[in-house]
Amino acid sequence: MILGPLGIAMLATEFVWARRLMREMDRHSAGLNVGVNWFVRRTRLWLAVFLLASFLTGAAAIGISERLPGYAYWPIVSIGLTLTAVITIRSWRRHKRFLAAWKLRREREAAKGGGAARAA
Repeated sequence: MILGPLGIAMLATEFVWARRLMREMDRHSAGLNVGVNWFVRRTRLWLAVFLLASFLTGAAAIGISERLPGYAYWPIVSIGLTLTAVITIRSWRRHKRFLAAWKLRREREAAKGGGAARAA
């Protein structure tokens, strides 16, 4: 999934058609990025991890059962895995920033409260 855009980026340094394709990919991925950000803002971290684990379990079950031909299975799995991994990673980063801001706020409140208690 990652090698395709990287290959196009390398070709875009030499060929005009690849540059046009890169511009189109950027234009189309902007909407996807907005959608993923919207979903991440509304998703708890545990739900994102559960989504990723569920996807991996389902993909493994379908792959083991061999009910879906490989030419259909691998594109679906690669796209789904990429989306669920991006959602999980962005949720994790958002969660870490939230915890850091919460900890800083608590420290500031403690410092204000401690200073007032000492003055009294």
